Amino acid sequence: MAADPPGPSVASAPLRVEAGGQVWTFDRPFTLGRDASCDVALPEEARVSRRHLEIAPADDGWWITDLGSANGTLVDGERVARVHVTAAQEVQVGEGGPVLRFTPSASTGETVGAPVAEAPPAPGEVEAPDLDDPFRPSPEAVEALPPVASPRVDPPVPDLGEVASPPSEPEAPSSPSGDGAADGASADAGGGPSTDALSYDAVVEHYFGGDEDDENIGERTRFIRRAYDDLQQAQATVQKKERSRYQTIVIGVLAVSVLAIGYAGYLQYRINQLRAEAQELFYELRTYEIAVANEVQRVQAQIEADPENADSLTVDLERAREARRRTASRYDQFVRRLGVYDGLSSEEEAIYRVARAFGESELTIPDAFVDEVQVYVNKWKRSGRFQQAVRHAQVNGFDVQAVNALRRHGMPTEFFYLSLQESNFDTRAVGPWTRYGHAKGAWQFIPETGRRYGLEPGPLVATNQYDPLDERHDFGLAADAAARYLHDIYSHLAQASGLLVCASYNWGEGRIKNHMRGIANDPAHRTYWRFLTEYRSRMPAETKDYVLNIFAAAVIGQNPRMFGIDMDPPVQVALAGGRGGIAPETGPTSGRTVRFGTGALQQRRSESAPAPGD
Repeated sequence: MAADPPGPSVASAPLRVEAGGQVWTFDRPFTLGRDASCDVALPEEARVSRRHLEIAPADDGWWITDLGSANGTLVDGERVARVHVTAAQEVQVGEGGPVLRFTPSASTGETVGAPVAEAPPAPGEVEAPDLDDPFRPSPEAVEALPPVASPRVDPPVPDLGEVASPPSEPEAPSSPSGDGAADGASADAGGGPSTDALSYDAVVEHYFGGDEDDENIGERTRFIRRAYDDLQQAQATVQKKERSRYQTIVIGVLAVSVLAIGYAGYLQYRINQLRAEAQELFYELRTYEIAVANEVQRVQAQIEADPENADSLTVDLERAREARRRTASRYDQFVRRLGVYDGLSSEEEAIYRVARAFGESELTIPDAFVDEVQVYVNKWKRSGRFQQAVRHAQVNGFDVQAVNALRRHGMPTEFFYLSLQESNFDTRAVGPWTRYGHAKGAWQFIPETGRRYGLEPGPLVATNQYDPLDERHDFGLAADAAARYLHDIYSHLAQASGLLVCASYNWGEGRIKNHMRGIANDPAHRTYWRFLTEYRSRMPAETKDYVLNIFAAAVIGQNPRMFGIDMDPPVQVALAGGRGGIAPETGPTSGRTVRFGTGALQQRRSESAPAPGD
């Protein structure tokens, strides 16, 4: 295991970064990723995460650290968590991503991040704290004391500076010499120190330094002492109350903290509980999706056999649809309570809704998948292919035929965009030769799969030419065959995971089936997220791109104008002119079934068939 990287150092040489013809030089820590906020931004690289790398100087070079990216960081083809750069080093950012060259260069001579020393404090004398009794009055306090009135007697009590004692007070003890006059000259029994000797120490000694009891001191001294005692008691009471108040505050803060932590834990527990319940509901909903799809196909077959009894045949279908609606409503309540869509941008919200339409839970959609979809959405927008191909389908009525075929077999109408990815809705499309033959038509059926779903190949089956007698080139017939093929994968192998259906259509259902043998055959386990996580390294890049292109096209199709494309949502336009064999869930059942192009095709075959003996 590599040692932890040292901290940034001012001694490291600047680092030169080269990518796609661009060059950056840094002498400080920096970040690299697809997000515009990164110092080195690579917005066009789908394999690069939004914040992919952090690069920081060290004492003897630079450290490049992977920030938990989805596609990893590779050196010499091996994934690394971090790499120490002391000389020129090539690093691949993401599997299949760009290769960057990191080269320590000559020092620029600048010092980066040097600490600035603080100036020492200016010299000065600091007075030592007063360590005397905290309750002893200060000189300033004594000098500020106002004159204290004595009890009103006749004659009035003299001021503090007077020597004679008031007549109402007992005489103070005489001095040791017995000279009362000398004693009276220094201090009276009930007054205060002489104004000639008035000082802080003298006042303190006079009022607080003697051992006399209350009977042997003057009224003024007694009053001051009692006032001082009251002051001490009041101060002690205030301090006690302050301590009690602070203790109450501390206890209150601790109690609130404990309650907040406990409540946060409870909320997290409830959120986890709600998510688990929502997941269970979603898997139950997918079970109903399978039931509805199977019931739609069963009823469709019966309607084709007995159109007169169409209304009575749809009772079981409506029962399955009602169960699906109830479950979907309960699931939506959980999604709202969990705030899954709160704080999402309009584009992110469209991505979440398309995931739901394809049978994948919004609760478990990976952030990396959302990032990749946004990259593919931008590719569609730049190419102009989306609007050109969709308008071609609308002009020729292919959109109505495709959406009706999907509805007849209970499939999500978002599979309309599968034909867009396969051929741009081009009925004359012919794929390259494979060991299975040429794929032909707008839905690109190979001969074997086409025959399995009722599409007869023409005489040019082994060539790379358009064949008007090949039913794979008939959009309506091929759309119906594709809907039945998608239904079979959807109901059994993929367990209502629309994205797994797309992967199977491209990679081959046999390969998907082989890889999923160890995964339980139920909606809770068969999800595209799980398959992508466990088999990403085995899935061809073409299949990953295929699924992402279809998904991104469906996202744009939710609201093309939000993405700068001036057209109405294609599926909604097709539904408005739909003529499906089974009516929408909110409308009456018509009992009509449609087979597109069969008569014209038979006519072309009869006209082109060789005469006997030719």
